Amino acid sequence: MRIGRSRGLSGIPKVTLQGRHPVQEVDSRDRPLPRTYSLFDALICTYQPYVGYDLKVLEDGFNTSNIYKVFTETKCVVGKEGTTELSDELSIDGKWFKVVKSQPWQVGVRSHYCLTVVEIDEVNNG
Repeated sequence: MRIGRSRGLSGIPKVTLQGRHPVQEVDSRDRPLPRTYSLFDALICTYQPYVGYDLKVLEDGFNTSNIYKVFTETKCVVGKEGTTELSDELSIDGKWFKVVKSQPWQVGVRSHYCLTVVEIDEVNNG
């Protein structure tokens, strides 16, 4: 399987990235408990840093972060503000990135997804 074959990108290496789905539970008094994670593999991935025009279309606050565009066969969750549903996270070069955007990306007969991921500030809990 080659991502981007019709665009002459068949030479781009594909990798499997480690992913984790965070779960935030609360106790009986609605106080947050420590996050737990379920691990998964994001299959057949390529990734590239955001540059140029892509940076101009990002929301405020993201333009100083380490941001990547990831193409993968694996559907990832984007969290919803005001709910307990949290965004999936992917590990790139030893750092964790939160999925902030996911779009379908059709390449050939197999469905893929184009993700925008932003580096997590582990000190401030992402």
